[in-house]
Amino acid sequence: MIVVNLKLKKHMTDTLVAPAAPVYSSNTFNAKIKSTVKSNKGFTIEAGTVCTLACGPNRVMVSVNGGIIKFGYLNAHKFFNCFEKQPSIRRLESMSNDGVCETPLGNRTEPDGHDEYGCPSWLLVMGVI
Repeated sequence: MIVVNLKLKKHMTDTLVAPAAPVYSSNTFNAKIKSTVKSNKGFTIEAGTVCTLACGPNRVMVSVNGGIIKFGYLNAHKFFNCFEKQPSIRRLESMSNDGVCETPLGNRTEPDGHDEYGCPSWLLVMGVI
């Protein structure tokens, strides 16, 4: 699934160019919301609702009841049990030195890699590399 940012920019030549869209993984998975979420687009997702999630380069796309909400990886653990809290600086240093890194889902990958769900390593999420 590809999500396209519809904000277009007008360039000097009067042609409209769409910015590159972030690519979300086609490997989706289901998870339950652990606390109620209110969207700025006017809909609410109650705690316990099962959602379909897809990982992107810097956020998680949540699809439920025909609506889509995007969460940053740093906040995803507040709403879903399957995500982990952001690691400490010491833990990030350890990951970069070991050559094996964890993802926000708790899976292992290379420091500059993604897991089987398309979730980036914590070093990529934090902008370390």
